[in-house]
Amino acid sequence: MRFCLGLNRRLMTGFAVLVSVLVVAGCATTGSEKVAEFEPMPVADLSEPVLEPIEARSITELLRDAQSALSAANAAHERGEPEEAMHHYTLMLELLLDSELDPTVFYSLRAEYDRILDTTTLHARAYERDPSLTWSEEATILAVRSDLEYPFPLPDRVLIEIREIVEKYPDAFSAGLSRSAKYLPYVRAELEKAGLPDDLVWLAMVESLYTPKIKSRAGAGGMWQFMKSTGRHYGLRVDATVDERYDWQKSTQAAIRYLSELHDMFDGSWPLAISAYNMGEAGLERAISMNRGERNLWRLIETPPAANRIRRETKKFYPKLLATAIVAKDPERYGIKVTPLPYEDTTRTVVDGTYLLTDLEKESNLPPGTLRRLNPQLLHEMTPPDKSYEIVVPEGQQEIV
Repeated sequence: MRFCLGLNRRLMTGFAVLVSVLVVAGCATTGSEKVAEFEPMPVADLSEPVLEPIEARSITELLRDAQSALSAANAAHERGEPEEAMHHYTLMLELLLDSELDPTVFYSLRAEYDRILDTTTLHARAYERDPSLTWSEEATILAVRSDLEYPFPLPDRVLIEIREIVEKYPDAFSAGLSRSAKYLPYVRAELEKAGLPDDLVWLAMVESLYTPKIKSRAGAGGMWQFMKSTGRHYGLRVDATVDERYDWQKSTQAAIRYLSELHDMFDGSWPLAISAYNMGEAGLERAISMNRGERNLWRLIETPPAANRIRRETKKFYPKLLATAIVAKDPERYGIKVTPLPYEDTTRTVVDGTYLLTDLEKESNLPPGTLRRLNPQLLHEMTPPDKSYEIVVPEGQQEIV
């Protein structure tokens, strides 16, 4: 790690001083403050899982984490683990950028801070790849039939995401992959009809681990993690009684429409289209403009000034999709056990008027909880006060219902 030699003591000292000053001063949080959202009327408990919180973090927290990342990088460097060290150095830089502090605030750090920003990118790496990492080539071979872009050799960001799947959340990934078997036949068929790459089936793994009824603290909901406004724009009903972001078939159709538009908008570039799915098309267009029209995602997320404005979550998003697809195609190779859930045949039938789902189950001789499980989009466990509404029922039961 040539770029880091000689910097460690100055950086560590500078971090300690800066963190202590900011703690005393009481730093403001970065980005916009959290805004509480309230529904116009109370709704039933959705009992859905909640994704990890996405909250504004104080500058003090960011700098402390950056200091920890620097310490971990130095330790890895001393152990002779250059890839692990680069992972932590990259994390350190991203945390510094997330703090959105003007470099002049650092004073004693400024020269080294600018030097690192100018020289440390994954495309101008200051170390040689460990020749023992042959799994990069093997992993790429698993993906050669995809219409998505798998660079060779795989970028370090993709290798890091593979490592995180295997080491940090293998059980959750295993559960999501097992659950995906229940939905993959439909999603694959619909992607094929739309002429979209089959590997986009794994985008729902990245977003929700194939969990239809889930909501993030930022407000995104469902298997494909739509915000309310985006869901409505692509044809989903979202109101006080119905939230079709939780209707996994309808939300899949909405995701296909959205992805198709993004693909056209970004001139056929899936890396850009999928990144825009995460950060929004307007934000990504601004980032491209900041770098004078750069449309190579891997250069865009590493090169200032755009790299300074793209959030870490978005920088990880496309690499995480590629890593997820690679592991999902050969889970046993990566030590991931899968117990596929069976596919469930369903159909839809129109119900006229407002009925409790429990009453419909009772009169139709369906097992208790069947219609509630199949219709998580009905927030009050009843058909909405419309003239008619189409609900999901087990295949072959539509006439009885």
